[in-house]
Amino acid sequence: MRRVLCAVLLAVLALGRVDGAGLPFSLSFTASTDLVNIGSDASIANVGTGTMVAWAYPTSVATPGKRIYQKGVSALNSTYIYLSFADGASGNIGFNYKRTTDLIVTSATTVAQANQWQFVAATWDVNAAAATDQRLYYGTLTTPASEPTYVTQQTGSGAHTSESSIAGFIGNKSNGSNQLSGSMAIFGLWTRVLSQDEIRRQQFVAARPVSLVNCAAFYVLAANGTGRVLNQCTPSVNNGTITGARATNAVLPFVGPRRPRL
Repeated sequence: MRRVLCAVLLAVLALGRVDGAGLPFSLSFTASTDLVNIGSDASIANVGTGTMVAWAYPTSVATPGKRIYQKGVSALNSTYIYLSFADGASGNIGFNYKRTTDLIVTSATTVAQANQWQFVAATWDVNAAAATDQRLYYGTLTTPASEPTYVTQQTGSGAHTSESSIAGFIGNKSNGSNQLSGSMAIFGLWTRVLSQDEIRRQQFVAARPVSLVNCAAFYVLAANGTGRVLNQCTPSVNNGTITGARATNAVLPFVGPRRPRL
């Protein structure tokens, strides 16, 4: 019985932290050209309904924008999708899906914090009837993710010009100059809206996707050595190429309200 109880508690511990003590489970994006290119596979193209999550440690949340992810043209004037700190205003979080009238969600400017680990998520649906169905979530190492105060929740209208031939970029945009300015440990993308419960479980599981259903991309950044990141959702598809970004000792620590003890 004691052996069984120990096994159960060890399993609980594994759910609450990133395994691999002493490994650099994050990438640092500091130069204007630092990024991870995850390619242009059809599974991440024109995602009109979806969820993004990230564990990030920005050293600045001041404008210009600090991209968590972007897929779209360099000039940002034709088609794009992105999640960002400092999206037009310092201290906020913003998500944008380009349409004739854009789908936009932005938080208040008091949400994002510099120099600490924070969990960020966005969910969106171009077919949603209510603007309030476009959501952001924000949490910390000990606080479950919840919706912040919003400045904008807008579904928008009209067509989204296809970006199927354009690569997705973690930590920057394709022509640079919107680097995260900090470190990122986890990034994930689903082509469905995750519930708040799923998002919170993802926040505290951290090192693997909580659901493979419609999971297009999930990365433990810097876990696979120099030059590449591996997609945990669909092996061999959307594996990323690292340019400039380097493994850092800003290791994402244990996450969760309480660590069980043996």
